[in-house]
Amino acid sequence: MIGMDIEYLINAIGEGKENMTLHILLCEWALRNFSVPSDLSTAAVYVVLFMIAWYGVSLIARLIVAVLWPLILLASAVVVLRDIQFYESEQAYAVFHTVAKVVADILVSSSVSNDRRSLYNI
Repeated sequence: MIGMDIEYLINAIGEGKENMTLHILLCEWALRNFSVPSDLSTAAVYVVLFMIAWYGVSLIARLIVAVLWPLILLASAVVVLRDIQFYESEQAYAVFHTVAKVVADILVSSSVSNDRRSLYNI
């Protein structure tokens, strides 16, 4: 479809815009709203630039996660250790039991709702 005129495609099919297939409609929308290069070398350069930008964004995201994840673990360890130091052992057990019960209820309710969705094919 690259290089083909969209009017040719519409006339070749013999249908109006209302009955066009999705890929032809999307192609027409892209041709009207984006500047499409006329030669293949410019398109190849655009693809290479997109891949370089995608690699750069993913590299930066991985770097941020690599830096932030240990900080999150350290902060959560500080909070947990302070809580353990602050509470008595029975209170800590009660808090842990309550948290475990809430998490279990959430997991069970989500699995039950997923099972019901699969029964009704939703």
